[in-house]
Amino acid sequence: MGKMYDQNHSYHAVVYFKNLSHLQDPKARGRKFTSRDFSSSKSKTRNPQLGLKRLFTMIEQKFKGKYDTAIIYDSISGQEVHKYRDGVKMY
Repeated sequence: MGKMYDQNHSYHAVVYFKNLSHLQDPKARGRKFTSRDFSSSKSKTRNPQLGLKRLFTMIEQKFKGKYDTAIIYDSISGQEVHKYRDGVKMY
């Protein structure tokens, strides 16, 4: 089940946490999270919008107040899709 989610994602988020700001290298502060595009482990249909919604929920609710910057990327093109700064959605 875990490998299916890791290999089949449409988006991924890089979250830079405040509690890791003591690290000198900014890349070391970032943690990568992939979207979960399937509704269940038995589902065979990918739903990219569900995965994106789950990333929004994770950033806006679970990590609220715990990060400096969060950026959501399209996994295929590598382009930034959404960006959060101090809890505020920039685009």
